[in-house]
Amino acid sequence: GFFSVTGSFTVNAPNATDIVLTYDGSSTYEIKWDVYGGVPNATLKYSTTGTAPANHTNTITTVAAVNESYNWTIPDRIGSNLSVMVMDADNPAVNDTSNNPFAIKGNITVNYPNSSSGNWTVGQAQYVNWTPTGNYTTNVIIEYHNGTGWNTLGTQA
Repeated sequence: GFFSVTGSFTVNAPNATDIVLTYDGSSTYEIKWDVYGGVPNATLKYSTTGTAPANHTNTITTVAAVNESYNWTIPDRIGSNLSVMVMDADNPAVNDTSNNPFAIKGNITVNYPNSSSGNWTVGQAQYVNWTPTGNYTTNVIIEYHNGTGWNTLGTQA
């Protein structure tokens, strides 16, 4: 009978628990893997719904497998159940995925108050302004620090 010899992959990063990446429109994360056997090209994909290979429907790129790394521009896919898969571009059954899901969070820039805002008077209404980066599906919690701990002022969509 006939048989074939295939290569294999091991995803090294992202692979740890509790990885949180920040989307700011330009940041990158280095995806790393080991390749074994004669695999010429690796296709990198990601999933927003967990580590099962069938969930990896978003293509990142295809690169020479021997590179064993790729600087991925973090996408605007805010969530906590993401995974990366590296697969043989010619044989998708040869693949490996992140062992643990990771998260992508957005970024918030506080525009006001800032370092030149001065002191605020107790009881006086103040304007708080921020610029979000990323597609947020939850509210922003506004807190202040009283010198010993954080206190919630409110929640804003």
